[in-house]
This record gives sequence, C-alpha cells and structure tokens, in this order.
Amino acid sequence: MSNLKQIGIGLHGYADECGSFPPDLVTLDIYWDGLGSILVSPRDAFREDFRSLNEWQKTDRVVSADDLESVFSYVVLRWGEETRDRADTPLAYEKLARGEANAIILFDDTSVRLLNRDDAVQLIRNAGHEPVWADEP
Repeated sequence: MSNLKQIGIGLHGYADECGSFPPDLVTLDIYWDGLGSILVSPRDAFREDFRSLNEWQKTDRVVSADDLESVFSYVVLRWGEETRDRADTPLAYEKLARGEANAIILFDDTSVRLLNRDDAVQLIRNAGHEPVWADEP
C-alpha cells in the first residue's frame, strides 16, 4: 500500500506544479527522480528480479515507455487529467490478481484502500476502464 501512496503523492506533486496529472509513466519518472524503487509492488512475486536491481541497473534495463510499463505493478487511470481530490474517485490501483480476494486502490484524495476484488473491478469499470490483471501474459 505504501508504494501506491507514494505514487499518488508523486502524481499530485506533478499536478500541483503543472495543472494536471502527468501524461504518462515516463514523464512521472523524469519528474520524480528515483521512482524506480517503488515501481514494483512488494507483493509482486513475478518481478523479484527487477526489485533486486540497484537504481543504475534499473535505469539500464528500462530504456523505453514499453519497458517501464512492463515492470510497473500499478495501473494509473487518469494520466493527463486534472485532479478532483475526491475520496470516491479512483486514481490508480495495483494490478489485480485472480487468486486474490482483495485489491488495493488509490483514490484521488491520496487515500489507499483495500477493497473486495469484485467491488474494485466494478469501481474500475465505472471509471471507464477495463481492469488489468497481473497474471495475464
């Protein structure tokens, strides 16, 4: 949950300076030097190899937006949009896992909540997005 909270703080820091959330992950990474250490959820067993790298090694491995997205454990729903600072508006979430009963959601007020996975899926769909699953190829 802490990584998602930090991502929310970074998104809001960018929005405070620029008037809206960053347009993409690469822009957020450039704005917030050192983002690499929170790109991967501690719960994400599939990315253990990435978590063990130091910052220089991470920079060497991540050379494009596609590379960055491929190691990012989280999904941002509102790239480039203005902040609403509302506790009921989802901003990002940890990629969902079919074997998990719960999901972690970051809201626009920077609160992070653990929700029932089915409720989280509905919330994501109500925000106009299809959920992204961590366990899909």
